[in-house]
Amino acid sequence: MNVVVDSVLRIPFGERVPRVEDRLFRRLRFHNPAYLRQPFAKRRYTDVPEFIDLFDSDSDRSLVIPRGAVAVLKDAAKQCGEPVRFDDQRRVCAPVDYEFNLELRDYQEDATAALVRHVQGCAVLPCGAGKSAVVLAAIAQVQQPALILVHTLDLVEQWVENVRKVLGVEPGVIAGGKARLADVTVATLQTIAALDRDVFDSVRSRFGCVVQDECHRGATPLAREILAHLPAKYRWGVTATPERPDGLGELLELTLGRIVYRIEPKALIDAGHLTSARVEVIHTGTYADGSLEFGPLVDELTRDADRNRLLLCLMKREADAGHAVLVLTGRVAHAQALAADALRAGVRAAALTGDTARAIRGKVLARFKAGELDVLCATSLADEGVDIPRLTRLILATPAAAKPRTMQRLGRLMRPHPGKAPPLLYDLVDEHPIAIRQHGERLQAFRAVLGADVTPSTSARSQHL
Repeated sequence: MNVVVDSVLRIPFGERVPRVEDRLFRRLRFHNPAYLRQPFAKRRYTDVPEFIDLFDSDSDRSLVIPRGAVAVLKDAAKQCGEPVRFDDQRRVCAPVDYEFNLELRDYQEDATAALVRHVQGCAVLPCGAGKSAVVLAAIAQVQQPALILVHTLDLVEQWVENVRKVLGVEPGVIAGGKARLADVTVATLQTIAALDRDVFDSVRSRFGCVVQDECHRGATPLAREILAHLPAKYRWGVTATPERPDGLGELLELTLGRIVYRIEPKALIDAGHLTSARVEVIHTGTYADGSLEFGPLVDELTRDADRNRLLLCLMKREADAGHAVLVLTGRVAHAQALAADALRAGVRAAALTGDTARAIRGKVLARFKAGELDVLCATSLADEGVDIPRLTRLILATPAAAKPRTMQRLGRLMRPHPGKAPPLLYDLVDEHPIAIRQHGERLQAFRAVLGADVTPSTSARSQHL
């Protein structure tokens, strides 16, 4: 059975073997969590598909499956006694002689070597471990023009700065509806998906290496579709949290390749590369109607005056003690109100949300990083890719449960910084079944990062009012 390897694995029509395909179809079909979340009575009328299929046929009737599914293909063929021969048509470009202006730590060298050796795959490193350093070192070693895929404009700016500093080249950018290509180009998934065909064809042929940052998002339909059209030989992903709350983590490996390197936070804490953190639980004493679903519950909690007074006292106390404080909330209006209350109380504070104008957003982050602000009240915009090494206090102001998100948030505190005080996360818990259950799930995430023996300390509401 001959298989063409380019942006995908392609089995020509004349090479298709029904017995092999049956096994592939069973292995590459997944229940769609979005479908299962819908009420049973509505499922037959929905446009949401019941299954996610990672196989398709192209115009030539070739069977097409993701490139990361090569092990699945080999296994299916072996079970059927079918030998597999690969026709490698992956894109390799003329070499680029990059500078590399950074000294890697031992584990970063190991991660870089694993990516280069395996050609495709994912590296899992905790927040603050230097994922960008690993990626840029790998790009420099393979000497290929590289496309770096991200999902926010804030991440574009961070990568542009790192490419300039570490590789000594001026990066291109595909973002905000504009496209400028260079040897290293940083692109948002949204903009690259909207490119017209001629421009996208030039992107396909321009790069021999593709990297997806925060690659746990590689399971999304948009990311899968884009990667299925990029034939670069080297295909890598990096993330701190490969697990997905929807259970579709396996789609990540089938798209980008298996995890080829992983190091746990505890190992980096023990080696002194990350700063350990403590967790303190605050029982707010706020009672909510037990019949409320999650969304209305968060709405009610963010409007509770006594609870917001507790948050203000906590923010002011920590800011007055000289700490850099990040407050994370699930509501834009709540972040804005908390920042306004803190300002009236004499605290240097600002809000950072999706409603914050793009030009202002960068200035707010720069002021917080420089120590000109003591408190930043933010929404999920700050969950990924926000690098604030001086951060010493994190307040989880509204309930949330997803393990990957909680691990990302805790990781924000653990980046090393000269003279940094021992970091502390405040986890607010309210009297409601959903809030209590989600707190238990967050504890599991804290223990996954800090060690199985972590025991958060508990404070009553009265101690903070």
